[in-house]
Amino acid sequence: MIKIEDITGALSCTEYNKNTNFCTEPVKHVAASDLMSEVLVAEEENLMLITALNTEQTIRTAHIVDALGILLVNGKTPQPGMVRLAEEFDIALISTKKSMFESCAAVHSMLNGEND
Repeated sequence: MIKIEDITGALSCTEYNKNTNFCTEPVKHVAASDLMSEVLVAEEENLMLITALNTEQTIRTAHIVDALGILLVNGKTPQPGMVRLAEEFDIALISTKKSMFESCAAVHSMLNGEND
């Protein structure tokens, strides 16, 4: 099982908020979308959200679906309010310069135990 900490290392991420389960809770599913309405239908547990949408709405959506964390792609940096909400809701918040495609492919490989 991979953890958010593993994703952070593999994708050279910047950490904006480490939640209490950053190093312990396994990521089992991923939702990759910039449309939060699509994410709201996710019912999987231990979910990681991958998106380029760097707004407070992303944090609120992740909180509703009980996501473990959010990975911002394309070098996006979170707005200050986004970081505050991530801390408040205990949601991991990381960012990578990699594209959505590269990030999804890397996380998929990690989830399936594949090597680069």
